[in-house]
Amino acid sequence: MFNDDRMFVLYLCRGEVNEVGKMINVAIHHEEVKDHYHWCMVTYWNTPAYEANRIDVFPSESVAIDWLKNAEPRTPLISLGGIGPSNVLSYDEYEKWKKDLGYKDYEYKQLYSSSIMPGTEAERFAEEIGRNEFIRLYDYAEQ
Repeated sequence: MFNDDRMFVLYLCRGEVNEVGKMINVAIHHEEVKDHYHWCMVTYWNTPAYEANRIDVFPSESVAIDWLKNAEPRTPLISLGGIGPSNVLSYDEYEKWKKDLGYKDYEYKQLYSSSIMPGTEAERFAEEIGRNEFIRLYDYAEQ
């Protein structure tokens, strides 16, 4: 079940990238970002759980934003059988299209706080997880 017609949503953030054996681990930091963290674009499945599909790492914020502006209007759509549109909108037109349809972008605070009882241990845990997401990218052997 998807949140809307888009199969994926993109999220620009900072991440700490570490190699551990044959694995690349990325800790996404929503808050308390350090200068040495990389610029990352997380592609989430556009479902209620927003599971990460992939992470792309960029040398600068401007390069990541350029990539976003090129990639996001090409997002596969459910209504097109899971392929991107053949008539690709400009980024500004795409942003207007999303706004006109009421489509929401990924918001980590909403994801980690919408279904948790206030004042509970679960709420404190969700707040901590919401500040920093740990995502294992892939095993080199799978490439």
